[in-house]
Amino acid sequence: MPKYPGKEAKLFKYLGKNIKCLDSKKGFFHSSKIYTRFVVEKDGSISNVKAYRPMNDSCENEDINALKSMPRWIPGEHKNKFVRVSYALLIFVD
Repeated sequence: MPKYPGKEAKLFKYLGKNIKCLDSKKGFFHSSKIYTRFVVEKDGSISNVKAYRPMNDSCENEDINALKSMPRWIPGEHKNKFVRVSYALLIFVD
């Protein structure tokens, strides 16, 4: 499986700094759950980012932008070769 550089704790720290869900109708930040899926490519880059069942559009846009701008991951391997891996991630935003 691919790995975020610096382990899972660093991934959640990065996402916490880069995703804030602002409810544009009410004008305040709120909690949200965002289901995401993306592909970690052979070179560790991120592609095909999609958000499923977001609470609102601003959360989805923030989530997609943050995932697309992540640093390169350590790619997945199979039989000593780097491979593309589809990755699902549930993000909780406070």
